[in-house]
Amino acid sequence: VEELIARDSTVLSISPLEFDLSDDFIKTNEQDHYMCEFFEMMIITQLLAMEISIRLGNDVDMPRNLAKSVTVE
Repeated sequence: VEELIARDSTVLSISPLEFDLSDDFIKTNEQDHYMCEFFEMMIITQLLAMEISIRLGNDVDMPRNLAKSVTVE
């Protein structure tokens, strides 16, 4: 993280514990099981990726460079 800060990168932390070195912080709930925390962070990162895509003007329903296979009977 310190190397990212040295290169003027923006650091975003997603955690139930506050991280002092991050520029932005998304607080999650502390869970009893690590998988519950993982799924909560997964939803947050999916929504973050969608918001970034929308702000960049990309169509979130038609992603580029996605190979699709269709079976026709």
